[in-house]
Amino acid sequence: MDDEDLLDHLKEEVGEQTGEKVLILYASETGTTEQLAQVLQYEFKRREVRSNAISFDDFDIHDLPKQSVVLNLVATCGQGEFPNNSKIFWEQIQGDLPDDFLANTQFATFGMGDSHYVFFNECAKLIDDRFAALGGQELIPLGSGDDQDEDKWESAWEDWEPDLFGKLGTQEPPQELMPAVHEIVTIETEPTNDLIVRDGGKVIRKTLQDMITPGGRENFHYEFNVGDMHYACGDSLGIYLHNPSDQVEEFCEWYGRSPDEMLRLHDAAGVRKPPLPEEISLRQLFTQQLDIFGWPKRRFYEMLSMITTDEGERTTLKHLLSKEGKGQLREEYVGETVHHWDLLKKFPNAKVPVEYLIDFVPVIKPRLYSIASSQEMRGSQLDLCIVSDDWTTPSGKYRHGACTKFLKELPVDSDLLAKVNPAAISMPPNHQTPMVMTGLGTGYAPFRAFMEERKHMRDVEGEEVGPMALFFGARHQATEFLYQNGGYTEIDDFMEAGILTELHTAFSRDQDHKIYVQNRMDEQSELLYEYIYKGEGYFYLCGPSGPLVPVRNAVVQCLVKHGDMTEEQADEYVTHMQITGRYNVEVW
Repeated sequence: MDDEDLLDHLKEEVGEQTGEKVLILYASETGTTEQLAQVLQYEFKRREVRSNAISFDDFDIHDLPKQSVVLNLVATCGQGEFPNNSKIFWEQIQGDLPDDFLANTQFATFGMGDSHYVFFNECAKLIDDRFAALGGQELIPLGSGDDQDEDKWESAWEDWEPDLFGKLGTQEPPQELMPAVHEIVTIETEPTNDLIVRDGGKVIRKTLQDMITPGGRENFHYEFNVGDMHYACGDSLGIYLHNPSDQVEEFCEWYGRSPDEMLRLHDAAGVRKPPLPEEISLRQLFTQQLDIFGWPKRRFYEMLSMITTDEGERTTLKHLLSKEGKGQLREEYVGETVHHWDLLKKFPNAKVPVEYLIDFVPVIKPRLYSIASSQEMRGSQLDLCIVSDDWTTPSGKYRHGACTKFLKELPVDSDLLAKVNPAAISMPPNHQTPMVMTGLGTGYAPFRAFMEERKHMRDVEGEEVGPMALFFGARHQATEFLYQNGGYTEIDDFMEAGILTELHTAFSRDQDHKIYVQNRMDEQSELLYEYIYKGEGYFYLCGPSGPLVPVRNAVVQCLVKHGDMTEEQADEYVTHMQITGRYNVEVW
């Protein structure tokens, strides 16, 4: 702890009042909300307000009444579940606590969610309601960050954050940079390219890469040896990508520093969580740690505006951050997927030292992919099915997804860092329950795991298993029918084995008129009714978010047509399925 925290601790020991301090609690699964908490802590520091950012589960709930101001930043997972680093806190705060437990505490809550889900920002709402029920005084209304907004969660944050500072009466921050978090010195040590293990990640090995859609979009089947790592059907694997070595070399040359230069980092205040290694080469820093080729947030533009020595650059940067410049920012920068290094090159008079790059460039976050195998069947093997992510910007620049490129170019038998993220969707508790699975492209991946699991449970464990129907959608059968092209016959094999009992495909561009999965569902409405209503089955939709509403409407209409329900009754039934976990969605 720093000197002020130590003083607070000593005062508490002797029963004295500690100084005013804002507590920032975060519930984060993928790291985005944790990074936002650190950004908010930095903004308080700029305004000369002391604050502490900590995950919910790392905070002692009995110390909550001692806090004068608590800010909750809360992500919601899957079907309304709390992130792993907040589940204990949520369980404890629901306990037998007095109604005035937080009578002396002011609070505010900001949620991070996706309005495509029925449980949109559910965890943030629960935390907000519970703080109020325990007597807390709400500073400002709940903020709802939405991945479906044009600027994702930042759209709501741009309104919520100024309201918060206004309510707290904080001063305007000076338009100058604070001292960097880390003290950095160059050291005479041999550089290393060792894999840095962080964030609870585990080293796994890539053992196979196979193109499964020859002639179409690049869809790859990957296999990994994960050792004793445990995973379950419906879980995702978080891959820690590395930035391309040639781009890192090129960046370091432009930056004027050798990639083999070794640095010793000292974070005296212990602000960086998780901490960076104490000794690291520039190559490791820009390859494994900092997302230098990722998309910059507003604070990076703000930092450049404060550090540039050119008034023209400063004026341009401030305009981009203003309401009047919002359109230009979106069109010329966000729309063109400009990354941090692009921005540094556009404003060359903003000479950013390494310590400020560490402060303002986010750490590379793991990219999540649905696991496409059953551990019951595969043991230490884990499979992924991934489509290469690439696009052309409005001005004609070719761009590619950093992680899909990393995995594609990583040689077989190479090590990488990964960790398992808990299920966004999960199988029914009973293997006899009917399942309707709607997979769009690589949205098929978790259903492959489901079918492997049931096959193992039937053939090896001797359990009786229920029927499974698959609605599969893609553009072209000849090139994009996953695991049925390029020598694969897996879906046929599941059919012949009696695991997959119904298969209905929709290849939208193989005929003059477009056919989508919702059209096939309309054609098979009686089947849907039998599986979902009569069989009390589970429904799943995985893939791009486009058909989210039409697919739900198809389920509603099957109940209207065959269940003697009004549309309102059918809609209520589907909503109840969502609440009870029988209607599952994982879209992007």
